[in-house]
Amino acid sequence: MREAHLRDFIAVADTGSVRAAARKLKLTQGAISKNLLALERELGVPLLVRSAHGVEPTEYGKVLLRRARLADVELKRAEEEIAALAGHAHGIVQVGLSSTAEALLAARAIARFRDAHPDSMVHMRGGTASTLVSLLREGKIDFAVAPVADASLGADLHAERIFSSDFVVVVRDGHPLARATQLEELAQAEWVHGARPGELDPLIVAAFRKAGVAPPRFAIQRDSFSALVFLLLQSDYVAIATEPTVAPFCRAGLLARVPLRVKPGVSVQSLVTPAARPLTPRAQALVAEVRRAAKALRR
Repeated sequence: MREAHLRDFIAVADTGSVRAAARKLKLTQGAISKNLLALERELGVPLLVRSAHGVEPTEYGKVLLRRARLADVELKRAEEEIAALAGHAHGIVQVGLSSTAEALLAARAIARFRDAHPDSMVHMRGGTASTLVSLLREGKIDFAVAPVADASLGADLHAERIFSSDFVVVVRDGHPLARATQLEELAQAEWVHGARPGELDPLIVAAFRKAGVAPPRFAIQRDSFSALVFLLLQSDYVAIATEPTVAPFCRAGLLARVPLRVKPGVSVQSLVTPAARPLTPRAQALVAEVRRAAKALRR
C-alpha cells in the first residue's frame, strides 16, 4: 500500500469524483484511476461506488478512509517536526480547548510556551467535549482540555484530570428570572445547552429531578461559547456555564448569575491525549505549560 495510493483515495473521497481529485492534486485522471484500481486489487474489496452524489466510499472504503486520514496526518506531522528540527519551518501545535480552558489556561500556558518556542504557532480549536474528542481521534488536534468522563473514552485516549470549576446558571442582565433562588422558578424557562443534538445537559436535568421538578425545556443546542453569549444577551434563554467563562460578562453588567440555593455542580476538566500516538516535542512542551497553569489554579 503506497502513500500515493492513499493520497489519491482520500482526494477522491473528499472531492466526490476522479476529475475533481485530479484537478486538486494536479495529476491526470488516468493516473488516479490506476492508483485506485491498484489499491482495490491489493485489498481485494471495492472501496468506492458511484451514487447520485458522486463517488462515495463503500463500507470497506469508510474503514480505510478513517485510517488513511490518520496516517496522512501523522506523515504530515512527521514532515513538519523534521523540518522544524532542521530549522527549515515553523512548528505548529493544534490544540482543542473547552471554553473553561480557554478562559483559565490558554493565555498563561501559550505565553510561556511562546517564550520558549518563539518560532512556533498554536492553532486553537473550540467546541463541546464530544466535538474535541472527535477531532482528537481524527488526528486534527494534538491534544485537548475538556470535561470528559473517563468511562466515555476508549483505550485509544488517555484522560488526566487537571482542574475543576463551579457551574452557575446564567441569564442576561435584567432578565425577569435573574433573582430566582429555587429551580421551581425556572420551570417554564427555555434553555440553551451544549450537549449533542438529542442529548440533555445531564447536570441541570439531574438537579431538576432531584428537586422534584419536571426536566427543563431545551430550545437550542450550541457548540461554540460565543454563540451562547450572544443568545443570552439578546433573549430570555437560560443556560448553565462554568463560573470562569461568564465572570467577565457578569462584571461588565452584561450577564447575571442566577443565585440558586442549590448549586448546579462542578465541571472537571481533563487533559486528553492519544494513548498510542506520540506527541511532537512542541506539543509536549505546550502540554507541560498547560499542566503548570492548571496546577496554579489548584492553590
